[in-house]
Amino acid sequence: MEIPVAKMNHTIFRLLSKKEMFSKASRLPSIIRSCDGDGYRALKAILFKSHPAFHDQPATLITTYPKQRDATMLEYWKLFLDFQQLRAYIADIAATLDEDTELDVFLRNAK
Repeated sequence: MEIPVAKMNHTIFRLLSKKEMFSKASRLPSIIRSCDGDGYRALKAILFKSHPAFHDQPATLITTYPKQRDATMLEYWKLFLDFQQLRAYIADIAATLDEDTELDVFLRNAK
């Protein structure tokens, strides 16, 4: 049984509009309400705010390496890995902490 994509539009919107879908502190419910019942437009609006492909100048997201600051070592490590993945996506630079230069930067930016 195949459901036509057009029929899913309102179902997606109803699901995203449920009060329990997002936390009370989230900004997403107001973004969804502004989409006038269009579920696909709501999904795109959510992505538009967070996905680097929709950023006007994505290269500005990877200009500086992250620093540990007040984060735990685990949080900093995850942030650093996220940065590496983002850089691989935007600039096609695939680097890991297995490389000496990346490891040096990681350690230098730790507390």
